[in-house]
Amino acid sequence: MTPQEIRAAIAASPELQALGQDTTAIAAALSLGRMKQDGVTRFASLGIAAGFPTLSGLPGPLAAEMVLQKLEGFALAAQQSADAATKLLGAATARQMGHLAGTGMAIGSPAVAAMLGVIVQAGALSQAEADALVSVAAVPDPVSEMDVRRACWTDNGEWRV
Repeated sequence: MTPQEIRAAIAASPELQALGQDTTAIAAALSLGRMKQDGVTRFASLGIAAGFPTLSGLPGPLAAEMVLQKLEGFALAAQQSADAATKLLGAATARQMGHLAGTGMAIGSPAVAAMLGVIVQAGALSQAEADALVSVAAVPDPVSEMDVRRACWTDNGEWRV
């Protein structure tokens, strides 16, 4: 969070204001539930299954298998399309699926997320299925106490919120 975002969050929240000048408590409260996408870590199919949420009444590993099978089926069908753009998307999907058996797929990367968006638009996956796949790459994104301190205290020691 930027210093401006931190100050705005405190100004808008009576709960945060009630914490007074306790920058450690404010940082902890601001950090609750904050997540970001890890666009670097590569996940093999086992890693995806282990972190996949329950979806459509299926437990994580089965839901992951369902989504991965849909992606594989889409890749095969799309590669046979007469439409060049669909064929290209099918080939790109097949290539990404191939990474699952090797070095893994960076499912949190913006490029893979964008590709999943196109696959959702094509009707091969639901938005919930794509979101569940990308959620596997979510990692905590805490706000540091030092960031809160810098946002809330001036250089001359005055509380600015």
